[in-house]
Amino acid sequence: MDAALQLGGVLLVLSLLVAFSIQLLQRIHFFGRGDFGEDERDLGCFEDFDYNLEDLRVQKNGIKILDSYSIQLKQGEIIALMGESGSGKSTLLRRICGLEGEDLGIGRDIAYVAQQPTLIMDTVAMELQLPIMVHKHLPNSSKELATICGLEDKERQRTDTLSGGERQRLVFLRALAMNRKILILDEFTSELDGLSIEKIEREVLKFKERGGCVLFATHNVLQAKRLATRTIFIHQGKKIDAESEIAQQIKSGKWIG
Repeated sequence: MDAALQLGGVLLVLSLLVAFSIQLLQRIHFFGRGDFGEDERDLGCFEDFDYNLEDLRVQKNGIKILDSYSIQLKQGEIIALMGESGSGKSTLLRRICGLEGEDLGIGRDIAYVAQQPTLIMDTVAMELQLPIMVHKHLPNSSKELATICGLEDKERQRTDTLSGGERQRLVFLRALAMNRKILILDEFTSELDGLSIEKIEREVLKFKERGGCVLFATHNVLQAKRLATRTIFIHQGKKIDAESEIAQQIKSGKWIG
């Protein structure tokens, strides 16, 4: 009886090892191709959604960084978040994503692009295919996305050799590939030239037309006017009225530091 149990245990371990090895080989084959693969992009539109996030707070070392901020995120909107440097814009975005404080329960619907782009994989193609590796239900859209921003000839290029602007474009495209309902973007075009900004903004508008919601932090008054369906303001961690003196200074471009 003991021998039979031992044999059964050995067979179970071997079967698990075989299954793991097969999965590992599949992943190596997937990433080892080094190219974008065949596109399967047919993303459709997002279902209706409406999130009301209230009384958002972040405190560090006894100092209130974010103080009772409330915001609504719903389908078909582009929201510009404006405020002076150090006002709490990035903290608010991170709070919504669940990267500051407790999880708000909407993280699975968010694709987040941080102010400093972080790349994970070795090559451009691998970076754009990462979302479909993690979430197998997603269609492969890496080739089409790369073409949008002029990265179609860089599929095998190592990500650590990309310029700052190329890295920023790639991180944005990776977020699109995740096909989440909400895009949260922190100074997402700060490293880009005019032509690249135009292409990225066009994709933001397309995302809105599919019923997505975009919340982006910016100092760029003209960009906010081009994209936003509404603009909200933050000052010293608090929401301020759009007609306040500080908000008017920000909108006029006098206070952009």
